Amino acid sequence: MKKRGRKSGAELVTFPGRRQGVPPRPPSYLDFAAKRLWAEIVRSRPADFFSAADLPLLAEFVVTAAVLPKVTTLLEKGFNVALLEQRDKLIRLSLALARSLRLNVSSRTRPDSARLRDACDHAGQGPKPWEEEPDEQPDESPAR
Repeated sequence: MKKRGRKSGAELVTFPGRRQGVPPRPPSYLDFAAKRLWAEIVRSRPADFFSAADLPLLAEFVVTAAVLPKVTTLLEKGFNVALLEQRDKLIRLSLALARSLRLNVSSRTRPDSARLRDACDHAGQGPKPWEEEPDEQPDESPAR
């Protein structure tokens, strides 16, 4: 039976194809290596980390990451300018996708952690080295 009245904000935001708290499944067209990478990435994040809009990007990321070692292996067997350019494009694409999906290290750090670390490092230690006056004047006698 349908619910009467307006839909709640939570009902409007949730994607009907995915249950809350259940990690997304890999698409069927991915090969074994890409599916394994998909599972590893999805397990490393909370179940609701990826939205429905992120899933096509994640699929492209794992395909790119699975193809990259194959291209590198071919390149090691024999130098080819076209393969080198292909590898460069794959690396750039994987970096852009990882950044868009917030998979890179800078996405996992707290923005205030650097400020807190600096505050703890310099607390109560006196002046900074570049603010100190030198104790002795350098010897200005001519070199022998």
